[in-house]
Amino acid sequence: MLIVIFGQPLFALNANNELFYLLQANDVECIQVVGDDSIYIELASPLSSELNIANAINGPYNELVNPTTINGGTTILIGSLITQSNILWFYFFDPIDNSYSDTLSNIVLDVDPMNGGGIANLSWNQPYSSAFVPPSNSVYKVFQEYPAGTWTEIAQLPMGVTSYLDTIEICDDFVNYRIDWQWGGSCDFVSNVKGDMFNNNTPPDIPEIIQVGVDTASGFASFLWNIPPQQDVQGYVIVQNIGGFSVAIDTIWDPTVNYYIDFNTNVDSENYLYGIAAFDTCLNPNSNPPFFYISPPTPLNEFQKTILLQNEYLACEQINELLWNKYINWPEGVLKYELYVSQDNAPYQLLQELSPNDTSFTHENLNAFSTYCYLVKAIDGTGDRYSLSNIFCQEIAYPGLPDLLYLASLQVDSISNVSLEFYVESDSDIEIEGFNIQALYPNETDYITIGFVPYTDQGIVEFVDENTSADVLSLWYRIQILDGCGNNNFYSNEINTLFINVVTDDENALNSIAWNAAQGRAGDISGYAVYRVHNEGVEVNFYNGGANEYFIQDDLSEEWEKEGDYCYFIETIEENNPYGLFSASRSNEGCTQIDPRVWIPNSFIVGGSSPTFLPVFAYANVENYRMTIINRWGKTLFVSEDVFNGWDGYYKGNPVSQGVYIYVIELKDGFGKLITKGGSVTVFSNR
Repeated sequence: MLIVIFGQPLFALNANNELFYLLQANDVECIQVVGDDSIYIELASPLSSELNIANAINGPYNELVNPTTINGGTTILIGSLITQSNILWFYFFDPIDNSYSDTLSNIVLDVDPMNGGGIANLSWNQPYSSAFVPPSNSVYKVFQEYPAGTWTEIAQLPMGVTSYLDTIEICDDFVNYRIDWQWGGSCDFVSNVKGDMFNNNTPPDIPEIIQVGVDTASGFASFLWNIPPQQDVQGYVIVQNIGGFSVAIDTIWDPTVNYYIDFNTNVDSENYLYGIAAFDTCLNPNSNPPFFYISPPTPLNEFQKTILLQNEYLACEQINELLWNKYINWPEGVLKYELYVSQDNAPYQLLQELSPNDTSFTHENLNAFSTYCYLVKAIDGTGDRYSLSNIFCQEIAYPGLPDLLYLASLQVDSISNVSLEFYVESDSDIEIEGFNIQALYPNETDYITIGFVPYTDQGIVEFVDENTSADVLSLWYRIQILDGCGNNNFYSNEINTLFINVVTDDENALNSIAWNAAQGRAGDISGYAVYRVHNEGVEVNFYNGGANEYFIQDDLSEEWEKEGDYCYFIETIEENNPYGLFSASRSNEGCTQIDPRVWIPNSFIVGGSSPTFLPVFAYANVENYRMTIINRWGKTLFVSEDVFNGWDGYYKGNPVSQGVYIYVIELKDGFGKLITKGGSVTVFSNR
């Protein structure tokens, strides 16, 4: 064993316990134990004295004959075969002038495993005699060897303290310790190395929860904690309070992680209470979490809870009543709540600071059709910690407005009734009493209500206006909502009827048709379809005009054989309707007639080149034709209801006498009006 002693002028005891003041040049500097259990004694000058050794302060001392000296005699080496470093040895020098040195000892460290090997109880002696007064700033340094070959300083202790308890954070392994005394000399006293088998059976501290809240980026519950001070923390068990019980919901295998997001949460409908436990590297290989060496979870009464922000929207008053729960179990309590708002995706602004006892706020004077999003921020008593609630958004609309209210078409029938067709769509229950049907008539300055339709949730709604002047002018219509709050200031789009006007040129058998533009539709009016109806027959789409075309002429000169009553109407052609609703609007019917034309001969020759009295007709209803021939005395000579059957001048098989005869021709015009034409015809004989 090698012992090294570093000295300075000291008071000393000789073998007879007599006090001497050490004045020799070879003062002791330090005593050190080295790796092979040898002891070094380091001197201030080369050895010029006898070295005496004993294992008690009072001896008996034995002279160490011819000790090994190195470094020119300033270092004395005592091998492990002579002394053992785990035994307390006392040394002094006996100079030749009989002035003895102070008696000094090596530092002997003892290590006792306590608490089942979970704590190392270190104790050691002071390495000086009672005559030596060490410097006031001298300290003991405690070193730990783990793993083997790696020494780490774990503590510094002042003089007078000769024990230390080290809580083990190592699992089932051998750990060594040593003590270094720094007393201010040129070298330090170093104890023997002492160790034992240790096993960490002390769990880590319960992690301190900083805050539980909502991760606004992901929209899930989250919480943050402080990492325990133990170096052997291996990970964490996330605990949730479910039904009053601590339930482990997840395990984190990274000791550096201190933030957790619970992706199995719905923070918009409920709040969540969380705690946490830590586990160290001493895992029980025969079980899953929780492990054998795990801290107890956060006590239930210290769980911290997310803030659930909810809202009661008072639609009639246009008010948001915001409600939230208190944040609980911060050690310093809640300092205040801050309520933030974002309108229509604008950056969040502080709306109101509230006291720790406030859990509600009324937000008034809201803008209709805007969307407001809210966030509550709880701040703890230190002002350094905070927790965020869920984000709650509310669209401000009139109560129960449907998702779609669209007046699609107006159809005018042949008797000028206007059929309205509008669409209502809604995804949820809404509070609407119904719909007022409103019209703007030609003699009115504003819309008037002409009817009411009870609310229907969605689909096509129809209404017929039977009191109109749609055959005179274009009319305007809209739908007014009556909501559950008594408001009536929301309307559909406004659209107009198509009005058609027809003018006839009898001479040229030409009908001129004009109409107004359709307005207020959601889509694009790409054109107009023109229909003709003859004699209440089939509707014929004989022309399609462009979007800006409002006039057309219908040439009927080739239609002379047909009666002259014609009706026309217009329908819209719509494209790009955003709702996919392409109901065509229809105009009134514009009807006209080309007056019937009759060419009647004024004479004929019986048996001559034109032997028959036969009228010729155009644009007339010949199905109702009747011709009667009467002589001057009023006697009926001939009757025909066949337009192709004329009078040949005979009566009862004999030709009539030459002279003047009366004819009466009856027929109906295009509108069914009876027309009577009478006159005379001269009959000539060919004899």
